[in-house]
Formats: sequence, C-alpha cells, structure tokens
Amino acid sequence: MRYRSDLDGLRCVAVLAVVLFHAPIAGFAGGFVGVDIFFVISGYLISRLVWTEVEQGSFSLARFYERRARRILPAVSVTILLTSLPALWLLFPRELHAFGQSVVTSALFASNLYFLDAADYFGGKDGSSLLLHLWSLGVEEQFYLAFPLLFVCIKKYFRGRYVTTVVGLAFASFALNLVATVYAPRIAFYSMPTRAWEFLLGTLVAIGALPEVRSVLWREALAVFGLLLIFLAIFSFDPGTAFPGYAALVPCLGAACLLHAGERDLTGVSRLLSVKPLVSVGLISYSVYLWHWPLDVYYALGVQTFPSRLAKVGLVAAAIGCGALSWWIVEQPFRTRQLASSPRALVRASCLAALALLAVGGALVLTRGLPTRFSAKATQYASFLGYPTVPVYRDGVCFLTPKYNRIEDFRTDICLKPVAGARNILLLGDSHAAQYWKGLSNAYRDVRLLQGTGAGCKPLLGGASGEKPCPELMRPLLGEFLAQHRLEAVVLAARWRPADLGPLLATVKHVKKLAPRVIVIGPIVEYRIALPRLVALAEAHGRPEVVEAARVRELKQLDGIFARELAAAQVEYVSAYRTLCGPTGCVTTVPSGAPVQFDYGHLTEEGATFMAQEWRKGRIWTGL
Repeated sequence: MRYRSDLDGLRCVAVLAVVLFHAPIAGFAGGFVGVDIFFVISGYLISRLVWTEVEQGSFSLARFYERRARRILPAVSVTILLTSLPALWLLFPRELHAFGQSVVTSALFASNLYFLDAADYFGGKDGSSLLLHLWSLGVEEQFYLAFPLLFVCIKKYFRGRYVTTVVGLAFASFALNLVATVYAPRIAFYSMPTRAWEFLLGTLVAIGALPEVRSVLWREALAVFGLLLIFLAIFSFDPGTAFPGYAALVPCLGAACLLHAGERDLTGVSRLLSVKPLVSVGLISYSVYLWHWPLDVYYALGVQTFPSRLAKVGLVAAAIGCGALSWWIVEQPFRTRQLASSPRALVRASCLAALALLAVGGALVLTRGLPTRFSAKATQYASFLGYPTVPVYRDGVCFLTPKYNRIEDFRTDICLKPVAGARNILLLGDSHAAQYWKGLSNAYRDVRLLQGTGAGCKPLLGGASGEKPCPELMRPLLGEFLAQHRLEAVVLAARWRPADLGPLLATVKHVKKLAPRVIVIGPIVEYRIALPRLVALAEAHGRPEVVEAARVRELKQLDGIFARELAAAQVEYVSAYRTLCGPTGCVTTVPSGAPVQFDYGHLTEEGATFMAQEWRKGRIWTGL
C-alpha cells in the first residue's frame, strides 16, 4: 500500500473533533462523530491490506493479529495502568469498584458491552467512567476478530465475490442500526453489529467497489463534498441527535468520499490534509485519544467545576502532549520491534499486560473499591453515586428512559388511572418531574398522583421536546387526556431553561381551560459535580467550601424570572430552588444522612420526600 499522508491529516481532524467535544470547546457539539470517521478509515486501511494479501495468497492470520496487537495493546495497557494510580486516591469506593469492572472488561476488549448498561456516553464526567472512551476500542477489536476470516471464506467458498458479500453485510448492519436507534438506542450506540457498516463502508472503498473517478474536476468536487459533510456533522450535531441512525451516514459518507477521491491522485483537500502539523497529530492520534478522556475526568474530579477557557485549552494541549509521549515511548518501540521483537516475545508481553490489568481490576472489584480509605460517613455519602432510580422514578413503567423509550413501554393502566372520588392530580414532565413522584406520594397520602414522564420530555404544548417518544407521550396528555378526565390539578415540572418560559406560558394558558388548577415547579438547585461526591469530599478532607463552589449560580436568577412571570400569569408557582436554598446556604443532606440529590441535580427519594414535606408545611408553598 502506498502511504497516504492525507489519511493521517483526516485522523487529526477526527481526534481533535472528539477531544474538543469532550473538553468541551464551544461549537464542537458534534465532535463525537470523530469516532465514526476513525471506523471508516480503519475499515479502509485494514481491508486494503487483508484483501491484497488474501488475493495474493500470502495472508497469515497470526501475522494479522500480531500487527493488531503491536498497534493496540501496548499503548492502551500503559494508559489503563497509569490511569489506575490516581484512582486509588481520588475515587470513592462505589466509583472505584465500577472503575475496576471497566478495567477488567477493557482488558478483554468488551468495555462497550460493559458501558452499554453502566454509563451514558453523553453523561457527566465521573470516576466510574474513566475508561468510557475505550468502548470504541471494544467495537473495533470485536469487528477484527472475525473480519479477516470473512475475506478468507469469500476467496475460498464464494469465488471472490467480495463486493456482493460486503454490500449485503453493510446493508444488514445499517438496517439493524436504524431499528436499534429507535427501539434500543444504547445498543445501537455501543454494539459492534450496529456499527459494522461504518467499517464496511471503508472496506467498499478499499476493494474497489465504487466506480473510479477519472475526472480531476469530479475528484476535487467529491473531496470538497466529503469534507463539508464531516464539518456539517461536527458543527451541527449535538448529544440530542438520534445517533447513530441515519445521522451517522453524514460523517461516514464524508470520510468515504475523501478516501475515494484521493485513491487515484492527491486532490486539493488531500494536500490540505497533508500539511505537516495535521499529519503530525494524525500520527499520534491513537495515543491522543487514549489519554484525552482520563485527563478530562481527573480535571473535573480534582477541581469540582467546569474548566475555564484557559483550562480547556490546557486540557487539549495536555492530551496532545501525553499522546506524543505515549507514541514515542510506547507505540513506536513496539511497532518497530525495538521491544518484543519476536512474535513469542510479543505474546509474553501481551499476556503479562492482560494479567496485570485483570489483577488490578479484579482486586478493585473483589475489595468493593477499598472502602477503608475513607470515613464511614464519607463512604455513606459517596454510596449514593450511581443511585438506582427504578423504584423511585418508575423507569420503564411511568418514566420513559433511553433504555425504555418506546411509547409501548409506558404503562397507562398503572400511571394514568384516576380513581373515582379521589383527589386525582397529574404530574407531567421530564426526569425533573419524575423525581417528585415518590416524595409527593409519601407526603400527600390523600392524593392519587398520576404520572406522565419521560427523559428529556418537557411538558410543552405543540412540540414537546426530547427523544422520539416525547411528542407521542406529551401531546395526548396535554390534550385528549385532560379533556376526558376531570382532574383536581396538573403539575408541570422539568429542567427548565430560559427559552422554555414562552412555550410554558402558552402551555399553562391551554391547560387552565381543562383543569381547575395548574401548578408549575421551578428549576431545582444544580451542581457542576455530583452532589454525593461533593459532600463526601467535604467530609473526607474537611473542605465544606467545595460544595458551595460547585453550585450553579445562574439558576437562582432563572428561578426568580419564572416566579415573577408565572405569578403575573396567575399560575401557582413552587420554587424548588428556595425550598433547598436560603440566606444561610443550601440543604445538601437530610437528617438520615442521605444526600438530597444523587447527581448534578436529580433528587433521591429522601430528598424528594424532604421537599414535599416542606411544601406540605407551607414554608414555600401552601401545597396540595
């Protein structure tokens, strides 16, 4: 294969997109598509190599896996081991236990399967997700376990019909991706079968499945088009984009267009991507990718606040610096055979590395995260990290989530069944509404509290925001359901933002025609780091100021605006913010020792019950 420097330039674009997205740098909300670009490039390069060797009869499965091992194992093993050292000091037992599980699964290249249930890729930066970025490595290595055998079988049993077979597999994978994105989005995001088509798209370019573009003008146009598609995805997508789904076609087709346009000769875009700074970063892109996320997470854990602009630039620079060091000290010596020069030596080194990772991860799991490192009280606070919401929010029953996201998952017979003669009240909204169900039910035993909630589903008329099921859930509840059932009151709650005020006022005006009382619960207190971690840190290190420093200040002003505008509209307004925060500070734990919230702002059952009891006493609101 001839070396294409433009592919290293494209790698640079891909890795910087991911790094800038995670920093986070404003404007790169779709930078996560850099992983998809990597998948296409990887599929192209490895397919070209395997296809050529299979056709020439020189392919060796052992040699293929040796190359993959030299490329992948040393750098990732060193990264995981070095990442583990600060974890022993910084992570609380529950986090360290989860981190140990991720170390074990990463050593087995199955971290994508672990994080499928354990973490949201677009969630916050916490200690249990230090190795979250290795999900993509799991997908890639699972793909390459079987991929070379596919080419061997095609050559031997299918008369070399590479294009037909690959096209069929790519379409099957893409179709599975489309279905899973709708019905099982986490599986669609993390699993190899739903991502295989991205590698196979690169394969189709590599094996000459696409017609050759002879015209210089058309090659230039194709390259520009490909680059525009990539930039469109990076700058217009965001974590709310249904992904991968159809959306993943945009960056993947963009990468494929660039690969294909540069097959015959360099284009203007190829020359642009071949400039030395881009190529230099592209060469170290694998190590940069490995290091960027642990650096981001450790910064967040150590500082307990969002990084400043200067800190973000510093994090990006640190990722590139650590990547360069890893490439020089670890990657290159193994790839050039300066270390583990023979296959036997490589096998020994790989086994030792795998055993070391399994030993580290296994020890953290078996010891339950070494709880004796902290006081009992700090450990108790930190135990609320990873709080189970199912019994409190009624996930998959009355609260639709990314895991249970079909409208069929919503149990109308349980959640929306009024009782004749009872005080029937309907609670509508997103997770910031679902968090109140248990507390209100505990405090108001005389109320039949109906629940219609979904993740990201703000209860706004004429276009409920959020994931796919949100409009299907909210529109009927704000319309036919209220018209058909005479309820005592409707309670609207959500993670409100300034842009929601206008639509909320319109929604309230509509609901007041169908229900005698409309109650709006305002924005709640939020923190830049999970509250259990903050109060555990305050207890463990005697630093109570870290809790106050991490509180999001802007929400106090937003609460005031909502209170004023809704009062003017003659709507009952409940200030969740003032329930928790007063002149002397904010309530962070209840007398039982439980934190009020289990993450940046969602209530625990104890926290929700505390707030509902305060409302019943009439301290902030006269209550239901």
